Amino acid sequence: AKKIEYNVDTKYFFDIFFPLKNQYLLIVNELNEILYFKKDTSQPKVSNYLETELINNRVYYKGTSIEIKNNYYNIFSLLYSLINTITMPEKFILEREGELYDASINKNKNMEYILNLSKKNNHVSLIENTDIFTWAVFMKDAKRKIIVNEQLGVIEKCVFRKGIVLITATLDYIK
Repeated sequence: AKKIEYNVDTKYFFDIFFPLKNQYLLIVNELNEILYFKKDTSQPKVSNYLETELINNRVYYKGTSIEIKNNYYNIFSLLYSLINTITMPEKFILEREGELYDASINKNKNMEYILNLSKKNNHVSLIENTDIFTWAVFMKDAKRKIIVNEQLGVIEKCVFRKGIVLITATLDYIK
């Protein structure tokens, strides 16, 4: 199994106006199946905490009957797959806090990954107001681009755009 941690915070000037400290922890097995997920986020007017548990070899959000099935990805297992050149299906399910999305990912002519999402009906999020990173990834009708440095095996940047709204996440460092 692999333990993957993502820590997101605002830098430089922006931390004065929009301080955030978001931590995400993921454990996946050798087949890239999610074994555990934890989200602990804090930003202005929004704090979230989610955690999963393993019950009879199935992963559920604690205190719910919402299962993260073996063939589901979340945004973090997807990012892990991209930097580790794990073969992904042409179409897959992307899970977000109980909501399910039909997803596909393609490389464009600039060798950037384009993530396409379409929300499945009848799935409700466990969190009413999510953190800004998760919100940006899953904005309806947004354009999602992931730039991977394949030589270094890192994601250099994620860009999410909808109209004039543009949110960019850049790699700061790797432990």
